[in-house]
Amino acid sequence: MIPCLVVPTLNQPERLRAMIGSVDWPVERTVVIDNGGKVPMDIEAIRLPHNIGVAASWNLGIKVTPLAPWWLIVNDDITFGPSDLERLEQTVEPSAAAIYFMLGMAAFAITRHTVNAVGLFDENQHPAYNEDVEYCRRIDLRGLPRVEVGFTGTHVGSATIMADPVLRAFNGRTHPANDAYYAAKWGGHKLGGETFSTPFNRGGHLGDWRLDLERLRDQAWPRR
Repeated sequence: MIPCLVVPTLNQPERLRAMIGSVDWPVERTVVIDNGGKVPMDIEAIRLPHNIGVAASWNLGIKVTPLAPWWLIVNDDITFGPSDLERLEQTVEPSAAAIYFMLGMAAFAITRHTVNAVGLFDENQHPAYNEDVEYCRRIDLRGLPRVEVGFTGTHVGSATIMADPVLRAFNGRTHPANDAYYAAKWGGHKLGGETFSTPFNRGGHLGDWRLDLERLRDQAWPRR
């Protein structure tokens, strides 16, 4: 059984329903993070008054299920293929610190040992994009395994912003701002330009970050 499935959603209720409907393997707990007030009332969800962003949603899913040995975290715009989830459960080693990719970080699993080793997701990468690349930077610096599990389902890709031109326009501003934050944190551009081995070159734990509320306000997307 998969201990916990975490899925944030903003404006894709039908894709969310399709994703949930594609689950063909036992899941002990499904945590839907409703950032946009669009989740149908027949789906159990944590209904938020504001879009807290992808990284914060992933963290919230972990925090409300602290006893889970591991978490499967997925986008709302995928559907699983037959036996994908069974294969994942057979692959994940709960006692290991590792990241398990089904479809990059559109569908991935981490254990509590992974979180202990590299920390939670950096919520200053807000509200979306780079939270995945930044986490993988820490995974690699810690020398943790990246395990490819395989995926046979479907993935629309960027469905949230592609469905709404206003959000797409906001992303045109916030995504570059997230790139700049990443470069400041790791001493260079993502995916090859990094020069720091600890956040902001300060030493300490790889998971060290401090929530910047002013940044969250500046980066906020409108609720639609």
